Amino acid sequence: VGNVCERDGSSERWLLTGEGPMNRDETGRELAIHEPTASYSAEFVHLPLFDLEVAAGDGAVLDRENVAVTLAFRRDWLHREGLHAHALVLLQVAGDSMEPSLRDRDVILVDRSDRAVRSDRVYVIRVDGEAFVKRLRRDGDSIRVLSDNQAYLPWLRHRDEIAVLGRVVWFGRKML
Repeated sequence: VGNVCERDGSSERWLLTGEGPMNRDETGRELAIHEPTASYSAEFVHLPLFDLEVAAGDGAVLDRENVAVTLAFRRDWLHREGLHAHALVLLQVAGDSMEPSLRDRDVILVDRSDRAVRSDRVYVIRVDGEAFVKRLRRDGDSIRVLSDNQAYLPWLRHRDEIAVLGRVVWFGRKML
């Protein structure tokens, strides 16, 4: 992570936790950037697609966090959906545990400001240093971590063992 941060000026804390400013200046000081986008226009916001896959399966290690490309979203659509560009990132799904809802290589839009677990919504989470995309369900002081693919068993974790990184609010799929 440190090498990626040095190369592209990213804040290591932001890449690993989604907290704090996204970028650092040339002295290493974190910059307060309101929206982590490549460019803006009156109609479109360009959101970063990170070269980081989140597992819909066995878990992905957070080791390739850099911006691969940006994708344009209509500013008015984001506004209608109640989304704020500064809190949004795009990631790619790896694996089949969330099929049929999400497939391997789907692109997901994650709202990092929405971390409060509401049952049966899909979130990006970190457990033991690995990132997953899973459906969550509250279960007392625990959270049930569910896969949409019935071949994968659910897990139950105490809520303190799961870091919710954001809620999946949209996905895109390449047609084969």
